[in-house]
Amino acid sequence: EYNLSLYQEASLIFGQYIPKAITINVINDLNIFVSEKVSKIRPGFEVIFILEKDKNNEDTFDILYKVDGIEFDWDDLSGAEQFMITLCFKLSLSKIIQNNFGVDIKLFCFDEIDQGLDAISLNYFYIIVKELEKQAKVMIISHRDGLKDRFKSFITIVNKGKDEGSFAEQN
Repeated sequence: EYNLSLYQEASLIFGQYIPKAITINVINDLNIFVSEKVSKIRPGFEVIFILEKDKNNEDTFDILYKVDGIEFDWDDLSGAEQFMITLCFKLSLSKIIQNNFGVDIKLFCFDEIDQGLDAISLNYFYIIVKELEKQAKVMIISHRDGLKDRFKSFITIVNKGKDEGSFAEQN
């Protein structure tokens, strides 16, 4: 005869369903936050999370990218679009951490994130930073001279008369 204690039954139920429910909630929140951020930066761009069962009844997860209603694979997106989405994912995860754990993030630091960015990607980055500055301080470490022109304050580090880089703080 199979007889489980209340503790064992609860452990089975919570161990099996609660982590899955938490994971699904985090994925749903992530989808909402990423979609909000991406659509603010690039209207007409959508990031859609797809959770479904495969033929073996296993959970699967995929991400669909749409630009003006047309579906794209990740590899078909431009480097600028991939950069924008990746940064939106990271910032959305920070928002989930803030919401779920009561952490109040007041500083975002980007260290040479702009190194390989083209003009379009750099513009996406600037839009994201402008949005972030509404909730926190943003510190950017960069060797790109043109970037400091976009910010209210910056510090230039000079070594023996040679510009070694700049620090820009968005107020």
